[in-house]
Amino acid sequence: MMQTERQMKNGMTMARISRRDMLRGLAAGALALGAAGCAIPGFGSTATPVPSSGSSLLIYTGHTAAVNGVAWSPDGKRIASASSDHTVNVWSATTGETLLTYKGHLKEVWDVGWSPDGTRIVTGSADNTAQVWDATTAKQIQTYNGHTNDVNAVSWSPDSAKVASGSADHTSAVWDAATGSTLLTYTRYLSFVFATRWSPDGTRIASGSADYTARVYSAVTGNDSIVYRNHTLAINSVAWSPDSTRVVSASSDGTAQVWDTAQANTITTFAGHKSAVYVVGWSPQGKRIASGGGDQQAQIWDAATGASIFSYRGHILPAGAKGPNQVHALAWSPDGKRIASASLDGAVHVWNVPS
Repeated sequence: MMQTERQMKNGMTMARISRRDMLRGLAAGALALGAAGCAIPGFGSTATPVPSSGSSLLIYTGHTAAVNGVAWSPDGKRIASASSDHTVNVWSATTGETLLTYKGHLKEVWDVGWSPDGTRIVTGSADNTAQVWDATTAKQIQTYNGHTNDVNAVSWSPDSAKVASGSADHTSAVWDAATGSTLLTYTRYLSFVFATRWSPDGTRIASGSADYTARVYSAVTGNDSIVYRNHTLAINSVAWSPDSTRVVSASSDGTAQVWDTAQANTITTFAGHKSAVYVVGWSPQGKRIASGGGDQQAQIWDAATGASIFSYRGHILPAGAKGPNQVHALAWSPDGKRIASASLDGAVHVWNVPS
């Protein structure tokens, strides 16, 4: 397979395309649904209410390019969305009104995280930086420059004091959110790090890579505790169970897998998507998992059995529209009653979770 621009930049040839390469419109791998398509009409408006007879509540269209990350405020009233248009918007989760726009990044913004104390937001970008900024004023507070390539993933510690970030420089870092100083750098990956998430109990970090592995390591020492090797392609997203005993990982191999963090044993495998799985999120109650994929769907399934519960098809483009429209980001509301999911057409859908 011909090297992509990103692969040549990183000095290595990979068997499959990376998630970020695909978002930049480069050649797709075997499980992708083709090259990234053109934008569809509707960009630039704020939100479109959706009849309550369906599961959708509103569709936010305040970005002018793909939305790569979404995060709810801890009180469930606002949503932050990170986009390839180089901006992050904060908007009302009920009306879709844009409340503020952050413009501190120079390139695509890949991920966004809201601090547990509700005061700050952290974002990771293709400009090689992670930035911390005020959630009310959009004033920049800190810039982390410890990575040498795209910052693909960011995650707050439960005490809102530190951030973990994952990068295309093949590392995951832990750093002080107030000072930007590096506390540890995890370097055991062989390729891009696409996913980094802090455990709810604050002790460990889970991350996933294009080298087909997911790893769990100490947030204090950086020592490995678990290496999970049961995927056959890149790992695009990881999420912790609320009790910090399990991790779910999403892969370009078309599966999402739940595994324990004691022995790295696979508990269940969800294969309900028809293509690559790009994002996973664990419900706050711990019983369900949501996933988004290259098949333009977001799905909810049982965390214990892998049984499918619900498929949200609002992102599927109408016949004749250019696509594909992969679902690359989603997040549960703090009360577990709503999900925000985002796709390559630049729209974020907020929808009710079936009871």
